[in-house]
Formats: sequence, structure tokens, C-alpha cells
Amino acid sequence: MRNAWVRIVLFDIIKTMTSVNDKGIEISSYVKSFSLYIVPVIAVILTAYQLIKSKTKKEISYSIVSDQLLANIHDSISSTNNIKILIDNKAVHNIRLVTLRIRNSGNIPIKLEDYSQSLWFLTSDLLISKKLINSQVTETQPEGIPTQVINIPNIGASGVIGLKNVLLNSGDCVFLYILLSDYSEEIKLYGRIEGVKHIRKEQFVQKPPFNLGNLIGQTIAAIIISILSGFLLALPITFFLKVNILYVGFIISSTFLCIFIIFFFLNLYKRLFT
Repeated sequence: MRNAWVRIVLFDIIKTMTSVNDKGIEISSYVKSFSLYIVPVIAVILTAYQLIKSKTKKEISYSIVSDQLLANIHDSISSTNNIKILIDNKAVHNIRLVTLRIRNSGNIPIKLEDYSQSLWFLTSDLLISKKLINSQVTETQPEGIPTQVINIPNIGASGVIGLKNVLLNSGDCVFLYILLSDYSEEIKLYGRIEGVKHIRKEQFVQKPPFNLGNLIGQTIAAIIISILSGFLLALPITFFLKVNILYVGFIISSTFLCIFIIFFFLNLYKRLFT
């Protein structure tokens, strides 16, 4: 009884979507209109919604590009072999080099007036105690971002070492190195920026360069695969229902293409603006 009810429902659905005439069974005009107009409109609306939703994200993040121990001498080795590492005539056990990247990972600029507290990563007492040997900006993306590592006296008890306030557009990056001695604690980025709830730590991943040729090639391949897949999936449907393969293939292919368009624009937006 249950199987018979399912067959009746399926028959009603197929009957609604198709029509019978002297040419056989054809796809209903409602389905044709849906595939021609409604599906692409839905795809465009969903894509626009995703772009608008993520447009106003203000965010800054940091990542540890590298953390290397350049030299390390144990007490037993130093006392036995009379080997020492001297920094300004002060013996130290190890020297550590940390490369830090600071990035505007949001979609809108961080302006000078947005800084309530400058970005900083170490306290100034480390400079006084010689644990902080040196720290400098090594690279900016794009080139020429006018910033540098400075001593900021008005934060904390003894001040902090941080970055000079600077305009950071979406995707802008600042790379800096931190040379330390006898300091093993994790390097973190602090600060207070209007509209940013917290500074996020992210995993550093080397981003491959944007290649327009590859993008065009992948787009053409995806379109061809979508069309071929749609018509291949339409073959068994047209065989059993005796419907026009062009209509069925067009419906399935257009659905695949709309899905591809959504992911294509979202991926392109992320590659260019994040």
C-alpha cells in the first residue's frame, strides 16, 4: 500500500513537470521557465548576499612565520669548554629569532583614527634587561607601508615594544623580526582597534601567486564538465521517460553552472580581497 502511494505521488510530480502531445512527452513550460530564469536569479542573489555579508568585516591577525633557535649553549658545555655567547659583554645561553607577520585580514581599511591602543608584542623591560636584542620591520606588502618598530611608553608600567600606527588596507601585511636572548615565552600581538573584538592568531600559509591564465583555464574546464555532466545525467532520464534530452540536459547543466558560479565568485573574492 505504501509503495503504491509513493508511485502515485511520483507520477503526479512527473505529470506536473511534463506534458503529452503528438511529439511525445515534453518538459512543462513551468520547468523551462524555472531553469531559464529563476535558477540563475537565485544564484546571483545568493552570491551577492555572501559578498555583502562579508564586506564589512574589520579584522587584524598575526602569525608566526618562523621561530628559530640560532644558538644554544648548555651550562655544562660552557663551563667545561669555556664557550660563551656575549651580548654587550653579557653572557647568554641562547639566541632566538622570531619572524612575525601582522595582516589586515578583514575587508575594510584600518585607519589611523581606529587605533585606541597601538599594536605591541613585548614589554620594554625586555629591552632594558637585554633580552630583546633587536627588532625591525623587514618587509611590507605592498611595499612602502610607512611603519616601524618603536618604544611605546604610555602602555603598561614600563612601556611596550610595538608597531607605529599606520593605515592598513585590506590584505596589507607587515613582516618584522624579533631577536631575543634567553627568552622562551610565546610571542603574542596585543592592541585595541575600534571595531575589532580581538586580534586573531592564524596559521601562516604561503599564498601562491594569482595566475589569471590558470583561472581562465579552470573556468573553461568547469563549464565544459558542467555541460557534459548535465547531458550525461539526462540520458537515463530521457530513456525511461521519453522526454526531450535537450530540455533535461539544459536543466541539469544550468543547475551545475549556477552552483559553479556561486563558488567561483566567492573564491575569486577571497583570493583578491582577503
